[in-house]
Amino acid sequence: MLDEVNAALNAPRAALSSAGLNAVGAGMARLGAILTPKPIVSLSDFFRKAWDTLEPGKALRDSWHINFLIEHLEAVSRGQIKRLIINIPPRTLKSTIVSVCWPTWQWTFSPESRIMFISHEIGLALDLAVSRRSIIESDWYREEYPRIVLASDQNEKKLVQNTRRGKFIATSTHGAATGKGGDFIVPDDFIDPELADSDTERESALNAWSVKFSSRLDNKKTGAIIAIEQRTHPYDFTRKLMDIGGYTHIVIPSDNYKKEPIFFSFPSGRIVEIAPGEACMPLTKPLDIVMAERKEKGSRIHDTQERQDPPATGGMIFKPENWRYYSEVPRDIDEMVLSADCAFKGTETSDFVVIQCWGRTGANLWLLDQIRGQMGITGTMAAILSLSQKWPGASRKLIEEAANGAAVIELLKNKVPGLVPIKPLGGKIVRARAIEAYHEAGNIHLPTPSIAPWVDDFIVECSRFPNGSNDDQVDSMTQAVTFLEANTLPKLTII
Repeated sequence: MLDEVNAALNAPRAALSSAGLNAVGAGMARLGAILTPKPIVSLSDFFRKAWDTLEPGKALRDSWHINFLIEHLEAVSRGQIKRLIINIPPRTLKSTIVSVCWPTWQWTFSPESRIMFISHEIGLALDLAVSRRSIIESDWYREEYPRIVLASDQNEKKLVQNTRRGKFIATSTHGAATGKGGDFIVPDDFIDPELADSDTERESALNAWSVKFSSRLDNKKTGAIIAIEQRTHPYDFTRKLMDIGGYTHIVIPSDNYKKEPIFFSFPSGRIVEIAPGEACMPLTKPLDIVMAERKEKGSRIHDTQERQDPPATGGMIFKPENWRYYSEVPRDIDEMVLSADCAFKGTETSDFVVIQCWGRTGANLWLLDQIRGQMGITGTMAAILSLSQKWPGASRKLIEEAANGAAVIELLKNKVPGLVPIKPLGGKIVRARAIEAYHEAGNIHLPTPSIAPWVDDFIVECSRFPNGSNDDQVDSMTQAVTFLEANTLPKLTII
């Protein structure tokens, strides 16, 4: 283009036709567009324009979380955030926003930016590289940002470079890092979710970050790290970075499973509130889909990958590996009790009411059944009556006197025989420690999930205790086991 402009300008005056002058004018305008940076558009507007290139013909489900991520990425570009962790469920556009649209937008006003992308698998890293290049080579991008020109000798999947020496480098967790680096480092699913439970694989990946990638910022003071991850394990990549410290941490679960509202504060000052029991991203993952995925994946995996809240695996009282399971109810039950942990009221933010049926054969304890829900006193009484009729062999019904337990006993004493008021001794942790030996010895048996789907939630709650948001199932269990141990069980010796 410059050669054409120079030729026209150097031609004899008489030879400059109207068309020639128009060509000169158009060439100069084009040159001016290249030399004059275009005013920065918002990443929000850029993302929505790029969407049609990335997903032609597909409608965007424009959830609030998109702009929530975008505002944080804009803060990174302004230098206001230097270290950022984003934990969000899969299939919520996290990689499209962070690893595809943000870097191509970054080049529109800072074409010299060098950005390194790392994924657990090179195929994933290259797929994201192809998506970035599809934006850069689109007609609208080339028209609006003509000064972004890809270098012909560095235009491949693993390394894309422009004529301003800006670079997009794609590699994998176990790929090469020598000689590579950037102004920004973007680990995107650094650990393979399918291998995260393997201590060997997980530690290998974390070691790769420490040895190879953590030092790859060209300027440690001004450079930034943006880590994107669905949680995979209590000691995953997010945990490693949080232990290092200094990170802004974004956590968006699939749903608000806690008792209090969740508030998301945008850098701009906007606040989004998610009430208890609601889906956090209903346009992307409505609540019925969230609950269906929970049933399909199981509580442990769903809590980890969807709710971004992996259950602890060490240092807990009730370790998952110590449970024993049965698929058929034993016939030789020596004694059976019901154990009820009551609550004050049945609202969405109240504690759960839990009524369990436990059986004993010798030194072994069997969790036979359970009803769990947020219910008031009427619902609690109905649940106790229901389990009493289903398990008539449970001669004693243990009712903790806390909350509305005393009122339940008073109202049911003439309808249900064998109501035993229980005044718990010591705190919740003390009571849990008192039955820990039976759990360690493998004397506590649970129904398999195939015959009791609720048992997954029971195991997760026990594994989180005492740091989880709920402990009602644990309370009901410790009440039953403590009572049976004090009245009928032989003392155990752990060898």
